[in-house]
Amino acid sequence: MGRSTRLSAVDCVRAAAIISMILYHGFWDLCSLGFLPGGLIASRPAVIWQRSIAFTFIAVSGFCFSLSKKPIKNGLILFLLGAAITAATAVFMPQNIIIFGILTFLGSAALVTALLDFALKKISPYIGLIISLVLFALTFSINAGYLAKFPLPAALFKNYLTAFFGFPFRDFFSVDYFSLFPWLFLYLAGYYLFKLCKRLNLLRFLRKSDIKPLTFIGRHSLVIYLVHQPIIYGILCLIPRL
Repeated sequence: MGRSTRLSAVDCVRAAAIISMILYHGFWDLCSLGFLPGGLIASRPAVIWQRSIAFTFIAVSGFCFSLSKKPIKNGLILFLLGAAITAATAVFMPQNIIIFGILTFLGSAALVTALLDFALKKISPYIGLIISLVLFALTFSINAGYLAKFPLPAALFKNYLTAFFGFPFRDFFSVDYFSLFPWLFLYLAGYYLFKLCKRLNLLRFLRKSDIKPLTFIGRHSLVIYLVHQPIIYGILCLIPRL
């Protein structure tokens, strides 16, 4: 979108999420490298913090899907960047390998949504938003083997393909794991929230909240995401030597 029509408020929300992510990853690195007790990263406040970042990024990405002129191209780029991160961590940081991380998911979600867009946009945004949120709630625990509170068949949890969809096998490990389900439903909730805002003529209000530093960060969030973790990790690794 052009500068005059960009939804600045959405950029600000994305910027807030990327700033929170930088702080979280700094905290994670401090725990991983022994500067802080390692158990802190698994504490309830840390888990809530991490999930708040993920929820925001995924919902905002779904919200912005309809603003993209080339969603398939963008989805492929994100998916390939996710694959590159997997390869890089496998070679240089196998103990912290990332398989099916957030970029892989966002690319996959964009591709799936692009393929289904002709059908999805026929559904009322009110109904679509409600259904997406209900399905997200019902499937939220499938990674742990449950649909709502009902255990899923063990046969579903077989290999990397099933892990991609949301059914990781017993020895699967990734420090950043976002399977297609349940997270696609949160992405679609964002998709339908945009449709609802457009129908209610609310998008004009999202163009008025322009906080320059935040909008700049929001517009360059992908680049910041790609470079921030190596920089933070590298600095912390140098501290003991200095």
